[in-house]
Amino acid sequence: MANGNKWFEPCVIEISPLADDLRVEMSASVYEALDAPSPTTIVRSDQTWYVKVYWNLTGKLAHHFCGTWCLCLLLESVGPGQEYGADNEGFCVDIKMDPCREEPYNYTFEIGPKQIETKRCGSLYLVGVTIVAFDPCDEPGHIAGYCKGPSVMVYPGKPNDEPEVTTV
Repeated sequence: MANGNKWFEPCVIEISPLADDLRVEMSASVYEALDAPSPTTIVRSDQTWYVKVYWNLTGKLAHHFCGTWCLCLLLESVGPGQEYGADNEGFCVDIKMDPCREEPYNYTFEIGPKQIETKRCGSLYLVGVTIVAFDPCDEPGHIAGYCKGPSVMVYPGKPNDEPEVTTV
């Protein structure tokens, strides 16, 4: 104040409603190979397979989001068996947000040979993917979600990984 006079009147600020503009879409599929033309739901235990996840944050407010995406793959056994997820190495990943990004985010989880427990007649797993946004202070943000994928059967591959020996 100068000489007891106000310089400005109280300011008014408007914030557009989040629900009207901000959108997040996510999808996930299982593949037997990175270049496979279509998803699958049956894989052998002795082969590498993949879960590809795509998500997109769109709207005018998307450019204001900074921080990290925490993305996890979950495999829940149908019946007795090992479960896989946040407690297993390689099943969760942090991905830095890019507020200037225009294209969708994507991440591919790789499940290696014999990494998943398989019973003699095969094992069935429910596939799920979770995502949570964390702000730059590593506090959970206001975006969280999940995809429930298909059931995936993992059946035994070769009894051992030794290469076949041929004699001449």
